[in-house]
Amino acid sequence: MTRSFLQYPTGMVGLALVLLRLSAAATLAGGALLAAPGDGQIAAFLLAGTLALGTFTRLAAAIGAIGMVAMGVELEGVLGVSATLHATAMVALSMLGAGGYSIDALLFGRRVIRLDRQAGMSGLHASLTEADEEQPE
Repeated sequence: MTRSFLQYPTGMVGLALVLLRLSAAATLAGGALLAAPGDGQIAAFLLAGTLALGTFTRLAAAIGAIGMVAMGVELEGVLGVSATLHATAMVALSMLGAGGYSIDALLFGRRVIRLDRQAGMSGLHASLTEADEEQPE
């Protein structure tokens, strides 16, 4: 099965993923201020930082989604429902990945492989001449 999109897209799609990452990070940090005391806040802020920078985004977003559901249970009423609904954005981010404007793209992005042009052309020439010799006239 082939993918119909790039793993680390740039352009408008890449910018949209940056906005999604920043939104998820801000929501996680804001929820931590309201619901997670002490060490929970520090962990949530570190996780929000990794999301904002796009470092290990799929894992960070999955952990963040679990954290947002936990915050939604802790916070009651409208804030709890909002935190739980924001977890769906983090699930979407964990499925899509960081995008082209992230540290993930720098670490794990596309690689360019350059082949020696002379060796490639002589190999092509040799295969063409062999194919010409095998055809009946």
